[in-house]
Amino acid sequence: MTLGERIKMIIKECRISQIEFAAALGISINYTNLLANDKKTTISDTLAKLIEALYGYRAQWVMSGEGEKTVDRELSASKADIMRRVQKMPEHEARATLAFIIALESVNNDFADDL
Repeated sequence: MTLGERIKMIIKECRISQIEFAAALGISINYTNLLANDKKTTISDTLAKLIEALYGYRAQWVMSGEGEKTVDRELSASKADIMRRVQKMPEHEARATLAFIIALESVNNDFADDL
């Protein structure tokens, strides 16, 4: 699997666009396109570590395709996406999201008690 294929996989699994991927990493959309289309076949260790920190894909795997793919198998792509989005939210939206999660847990607990 090429670097471009791994980058495309990360973008697909995280359910984000190339534009969102580029913005989160602080790189240009043009550079992202070069990576995704195998026009650029290597990335810096720093960028690979940033991808690891933001998206949970091991830097070594991103760079070479070798080793474990993800840092934390417990954290799915959907959960990682939620975490990234919450980090970008203004504080009042984060509090509202937390209130929603707490309410959802309460409903789930009430439902489980009825079984």
